[in-house]
Amino acid sequence: MSGKKLFYITAILAVAVLGIILGEKLTNSSPSGKSQMFFPGVTEKDISAVIIKDNTGSVKIRRKGDIWVVSSAPESDVKSDSPVAQDQASDETAAIEEYAADSASVAAILEKLTSMKKDELISENPAKQTIFEVDSNSGVFIDVLDANGTPKGSFLIGKNGPDWSSNYVRMIGSNSVYMVKGSIKYSFFTDQKRWRDKSIVKFDKASVSKISLKRKDGVSVTLAKKDTSWSIEEPFSSPAKKDQIDELLNSLSQLKATDFEGSSSSDSALGLLNPELYTDITFSNGTSRKVIFGAKDSQDRYRVKAEGKDVVFLVNEYEFNKINKDASSLKEEIKADSAAVSQK
Repeated sequence: MSGKKLFYITAILAVAVLGIILGEKLTNSSPSGKSQMFFPGVTEKDISAVIIKDNTGSVKIRRKGDIWVVSSAPESDVKSDSPVAQDQASDETAAIEEYAADSASVAAILEKLTSMKKDELISENPAKQTIFEVDSNSGVFIDVLDANGTPKGSFLIGKNGPDWSSNYVRMIGSNSVYMVKGSIKYSFFTDQKRWRDKSIVKFDKASVSKISLKRKDGVSVTLAKKDTSWSIEEPFSSPAKKDQIDELLNSLSQLKATDFEGSSSSDSALGLLNPELYTDITFSNGTSRKVIFGAKDSQDRYRVKAEGKDVVFLVNEYEFNKINKDASSLKEEIKADSAAVSQK
């Protein structure tokens, strides 16, 4: 074999080897988008329950028919970082009270779970897990389940990264600690009241055709819409002020609670049988919704109950005042025509 031919063969082999090395290097340094995901291939529809636990408590958010509900998490549902299974108490199947969950908060965690990426590998040293607060004692534990209750994966959220818009995350069973962008820790909390749906009533204000207000002192106001204009029908007939009607509709159509009544007192004791204000909202399709404002609590918040909901809500006084309108404040003052007055 000539020296020239040998040189060409050697050069070709060298280029091939270099190509293989570079290819492997690029593959290792730039993993595919799917491999960077914490839950590759998992969509929001695949998630049916999420358990969250930290040092202050635990909650379980799960699908129930067409809605999401929140409850405290049974101890048997809360896994630990240990491979040894926990013993389950015989009375743990006792009924746990569930409440409708806030849809925006649920949407936030579903979006975080399905988009979480391993942005940067920080450590694989188990001794450093406490530094990043991804150990079982200080991390926020998250368990993700499908419709059959089968785990899709569990992980721990640690402290904020240096830029405060990222967190350290470690999957259960792994020593790899990753930096994850997006301030995910803020969306995973264990305060059950924050998870509960505080919507008292919610509707399209354009669909309202009639509003009736009846106060405890017996004074009533009835408002009706014709085309796009509102008028007072009771206790007298008069056009209604647009700005006052707008405030009333805005307040009623998106009425939210600040908190929930914690006592187990009767409706009578809470002032709901003889309410401070009774409202009846009628819609253009003939349906109606009723909202009752009962007595105040010790913090001057009104107890409120809405038709179709068993929960007693608490509403601040300033929200109540936006709805507790009297006829005089709603009446549109009609200016006399100056020409007609001068002729008289």
